[in-house]
Formats: sequence, C-alpha cells, structure tokens
Amino acid sequence: MHEIAVLRLLVHHEMWRDEIQAWSIAKASSTPLDVIRNTRFEGRPPLWQLIIWPLTKAFSDPNVMKILTFLMGSIAIWIWLHRSPQPLFLRASISFGFLLTGGYFVHSRDYIAMFLILMLIIETFRRRGITIVFVVLICGLSLINLFGLIIAGALVLSILLPQWRQTLFQRSRNDLAQCALQIVLLSTTFLFSAYWIYPKSTSQFGVGNYLNWYRPLSSSVFPFLSADESSNILFAVCAIAILGALTIGIFLQNRPAALFLLAACFVLALNASFGYAFYWWHWGPTAIVSISAPLLFHAPTDSRSNIPKALVNVCLSIIAISGLWANFHGPGEAVYGKQPYSMSQETAQQIKKLCIPECQVIVDWDATGSSISAYLGGKSLYYLNRQEFGTYAKFVRTNIVPTWQQAIDEMRKFDRPILVITDLLTGPLPPEFELVEAPWGGVWDNALIVQLGENPIRSDSN
Repeated sequence: MHEIAVLRLLVHHEMWRDEIQAWSIAKASSTPLDVIRNTRFEGRPPLWQLIIWPLTKAFSDPNVMKILTFLMGSIAIWIWLHRSPQPLFLRASISFGFLLTGGYFVHSRDYIAMFLILMLIIETFRRRGITIVFVVLICGLSLINLFGLIIAGALVLSILLPQWRQTLFQRSRNDLAQCALQIVLLSTTFLFSAYWIYPKSTSQFGVGNYLNWYRPLSSSVFPFLSADESSNILFAVCAIAILGALTIGIFLQNRPAALFLLAACFVLALNASFGYAFYWWHWGPTAIVSISAPLLFHAPTDSRSNIPKALVNVCLSIIAISGLWANFHGPGEAVYGKQPYSMSQETAQQIKKLCIPECQVIVDWDATGSSISAYLGGKSLYYLNRQEFGTYAKFVRTNIVPTWQQAIDEMRKFDRPILVITDLLTGPLPPEFELVEAPWGGVWDNALIVQLGENPIRSDSN
C-alpha cells in the first residue's frame, strides 16, 4: 500500500528547480570528474550527481529520476519495515507520514539516497558487524550532503570509536591494520566532504546567520507547524522532551544506539539553527535519525525491557502522528494540493510552441532557468543574472540582480529573443515588453514569457 501511494504521488509530482539542478549539472558534465568540478558551488558533496550521471547520458527527460527515487525509496522502506522493532501499527503510521511519502520519497533529491544508505549501513551492521563494507557505506553517507556527514560522524562516534579503543588496547597487528585503514578512509572522505560543503570565497552563499534554537527543534518533531507556530518556544520544549525521552528509552536497551541518536540530533538541530534552514527537508533528518536509531540493536525480549520499549513506542507514536498530520497541514498542503508544484515543465512546453522557428531564450535567474533548460533537453539559455549562456545554475558572487533596462539591452542583441521572467525582475512590466504566455500559479517556479514590442516573435500577443 505504501509503495502504491508513493508511486501515485510520484507520477503526478512536478519536479521543481532544486530537484532538476542536480540533473542539469550531471547532464552538462562529460565525465564523472566534470561532475565533481561542476558541483563546487553547490554547498554539498557530489555523490547524488554522480549517481544520476549515467541516467543523463541515456535519457533526455529529467522525469527519469522519479524511477530511481522510487527504487531507492522502496529498498529503504523495506529494510526499515523489516528491521524496526516497533509494533506493526506504529511502523505503518510512521511509513505513511509526510517524510516517507510526499516528502523524501517523492522529491528526487539527495535526501532519499541519504535514507537508503543509512538503512544499508544498519542492515550491514546487524548482519556482519563492523566490516569494510560498513565503513565504505559510512563514507558514502558523508558524501551525500551536510546532514549525511553529520549522521556519518554520529555513527563513527557511537559504533566505530569504541571498537577502535578496544583494538588499541588489544594491540592485535591485523586488527590495528584494519583500524588504520578505516581511519584513513573515513578521515579522507570526511575532510573532502567538509571542504566541498564549506562555502568558497567565490560562492554566492556564505555561512548563514544564526536563526534560533527553538524553530529547528519544533519543526523536526512537529513538521506541520507554520513558521509562526514553530517559533513558539513551548513546541521546542515539547520536542526536547520527546527526543530526550526517546534517547532514555533507547539508552536503557542499547547505549551505542542512544549515543548515535543523541549526537546526531544535537548536531542536526545545531546546524539547522544557522544558514538557510527554512524548509521541511532541512529539519527532516532529525526525524529520520529518530526512527532509525532503534534499528541499530536487536530488541530485547526480557520483561525488564518493557518499560524502555513502551517509552520508545510512545515517543515514536507522537512523531508518527505529527508526520501523518503534516500530510494535511503544513508541507503536505503544498505537495498534495491541487496547485501545480512547479511551472518549469509547463514553461518549457510553452517555449517549444513559441520557438518555431528557433528563438533565443533569455531568463532572468539561472536557478529557475536550469530546470527550464533541462525540460528543453539541456538547451543552453542566456542568463541575465550571470550575463552568459549556460544550462545549470552557478551560485557565484559575480551574479547580479538584473534590471529591466539590462533585459532590454540584452534582448536587442538577438534576432528572435524571448524573455522568461521568474524572480529577479520585479515591478510593473515596462511598455517595451508584450506578454506572450503566463505559466503562473504553481507553488514554485512561476514565470512570465514576454517579447519586445519592436521585435515580436508572435504578433497576436496581448
């Protein structure tokens, strides 16, 4: 039932610019090495782009990513459902919550890979313990995004570090060699990931300003809250109480799992207190860690564990109810609503109809332009904010906020120009322009398509 629901949502989901940016980067890259180079301004490591890179060479439609997202999600949820020690009703309630349906399982982004790799790490650990595969998977998790790096660090702290200490005291030559190899692999990968994530001097985005401590905590446990509601300290206190009780319940059954939960949640919440963490996908990893921590140990069967198990189930039940309610209030309203989620594909379709014969497409902002370019088969567009041709977005300091006069001047350089207005050109439309199409009304990526009155590409425009 879960996979049927997710598949239905995926089919009707319009991918937006953040999903398609990764596709555009991979599409424009000739080799995997090019992929790595082209992600240097993304603020995240390149593993997701490397995963989808072969798809971009075999297919032109970015909607192919939905198939990969569905397969990854199906494997991840299967592992979670079969390994979770919680009762069936609680597992079902969690799996139908927003994050595991319309959230990470419908959006074709690196977060679904993060969840899958975490599940593979847990499955490997439970089957074979600490092996080289286990370590390599942790390295892979750290190369997904900042949240994956944090979760990978928590796994090292809670599972590998105690093992390394024990090996050091035993002083077995073979074990010491294995530990040294593990440390080298993890250190190299973590340092690369941290370097790739940290804003470069040429990046458009620096280290974000401090937001507050309570909004990330509130939203991580209660994702249905609005921006004003999540700023209420009372919700944050409740979130701390729930996560604290969950940690205690797990601690009474398995200390390493409790340490993993505590370390990951603390750093995830701290990270979300800075930067640009305004959306559900930034706060969701805390909930992912919370539902994953119990899988790290085999549930005890003796009667002494009944109280800790009940405490864990109560806390996860609150998280499950919050996730279910988020399907109807908050993020679920945007994802499941009748309003189109993104207008990029519609904009590209309108451009295809207009540009017969060929015309030059100019876009005010490359972030939205990258998704339009992808739906045009990777067509190179002229971006006003960069004053150059390109496909994917580049978040660099040299980007500008274009003016109407700059748009007019640039359009006059081409024979058959059309201008796609997204976010950067604001205010009333100057008299030099004529509206041609208006793919508007979506949650994201709304646009206006205009032409110069002195050089129209369509004579019957309004």
